Amino acid sequence: AAAGDRGGGAAAADLGGTAGAVSSCPDGTCPSANAVDAIASAKPKEILMVRGGIERYLRTHPDGGYWTGANYLFDRRFEQRPETAIEKTPLGACGVCEAACEHYRGKFVCGSCKVPALVCRPCREAGDRDDLVKRVRCRLCREGHAGARRVAVPDVVDAPKKPPPKPPRRASRVVFLGNLPFTVERSEVLSALGLDESADVAWLVDGASGLFYGSVHVDAGSCAAALRALARGPLKLRGRKLRVDYGPAAVSSMAPRGPRPPCQRAGVSRFSSKPRAATPRPLRL
Repeated sequence: AAAGDRGGGAAAADLGGTAGAVSSCPDGTCPSANAVDAIASAKPKEILMVRGGIERYLRTHPDGGYWTGANYLFDRRFEQRPETAIEKTPLGACGVCEAACEHYRGKFVCGSCKVPALVCRPCREAGDRDDLVKRVRCRLCREGHAGARRVAVPDVVDAPKKPPPKPPRRASRVVFLGNLPFTVERSEVLSALGLDESADVAWLVDGASGLFYGSVHVDAGSCAAALRALARGPLKLRGRKLRVDYGPAAVSSMAPRGPRPPCQRAGVSRFSSKPRAATPRPLRL
């Protein structure tokens, strides 16, 4: 919605002569780009958005201020008028026959710019809807405003292409297992992969803190054993979907073995995998 017929020079004078146009949606939350473009085609000195929308403006100025006509609302009220306004002459016109009309019904849109357009009741009842949709034109399109006409899409810089996916790892005897629970045990890792206790499990820890964050390298002993472990299909452990892939050609000798290293988790010490004992708190009476 935009300011009515009385809002032209008077609105500019009220704003210090700095504004040539005022634009807003009914509640001030979604200004129409088409309306702003249409106003910009008139080359005003400045375009201002009405804070709070027309609804707040009419509540602030019960006499309507520089607003003329009715404000369309997106609820069962359908319209909002100044409380003390006397003039109720429709400012809108039917998008088909151009007869005076102010009620937006039927959810019709302009066939050119696709903004909501008014269609009077006689046209809605007399014509076929499919035919009406093609004939409806808003006032801006009928008057040939530049902002209402469709323009060619400007040239844009091509967005950077996504990097190509990483090539699959080469087959090796080492299996990578990720997204493990932080409190997983060695036996659970071997059971998920279907390997026996002779497999070498290397825990991957953070280089700075030495804490375990849910990934391991497992030496299956042979490429055939690693392939059988990967062929077990999607693996889940404690309800978590695990990431499984081939690992490096050999397990790092620096990675810790044996029991799982400590992890950072609520209720678990940074330097021990055993849960902390609950600290008794005094009761307040």
